[in-house]
Amino acid sequence: IAYTLQIGRREFEHRRAISVSGCEDAVVKLRAAAVPGTAGVAASTNPEYVFMFPGQGAQYPGMARALYESEGVYRDTIDAIATTLIGIPEFGIDIRRYLLWSEEQPENREALATELAQTKIAQPTIFAVEVAIARLFQSWGVTPAAAIGHSVGEFASAVIAGVFTLADATKLVAARGRLMQAQPTGRMLAVMAPRDEVDPLLPNEVSVAAINAPGATVVS
Repeated sequence: IAYTLQIGRREFEHRRAISVSGCEDAVVKLRAAAVPGTAGVAASTNPEYVFMFPGQGAQYPGMARALYESEGVYRDTIDAIATTLIGIPEFGIDIRRYLLWSEEQPENREALATELAQTKIAQPTIFAVEVAIARLFQSWGVTPAAAIGHSVGEFASAVIAGVFTLADATKLVAARGRLMQAQPTGRMLAVMAPRDEVDPLLPNEVSVAAINAPGATVVS
């Protein structure tokens, strides 16, 4: 029923949503008089979309395999980025080793996950997935009115917005990840408090690194 309503029916201005627990319940409620609060008027114009790209942290081996195998636009984008990265002397790694991992491969998932946690590898792989997904949505006719990103997601956003070419952004992300990886190891702590409460508590060697929300501060 849900599929038919979504795919096989025209969109009408006036609509109603009813919560039911089964077929008999649906019949009763659909035949009843209008239920207060369930009817509405749909927007007459198509909504605008914003593509939002996250930063580092959620990567895992095999995260691109399913779409890579089934969607040509997605696959072509991943291949283009992977080819560019292979040609960078300071990088030279085929990220498809991580993105397309499956249980049939001889490589151990835990070992790949450890490698993928390295910033110099994580950032280009995340960037590749983000751009590939965005390009796939665009191929389906979903055109964003705006794009925004956090950390490495800013580069994916810039590609979709036309600020960078895909090749240039790929090279920048690879350089960014390599330079960040080369920095001395540090530590971060998330504090669920506003900055004005956190600042007085910090010793001299600790600073506020980021303000993620009014009540969420990161110190480093």
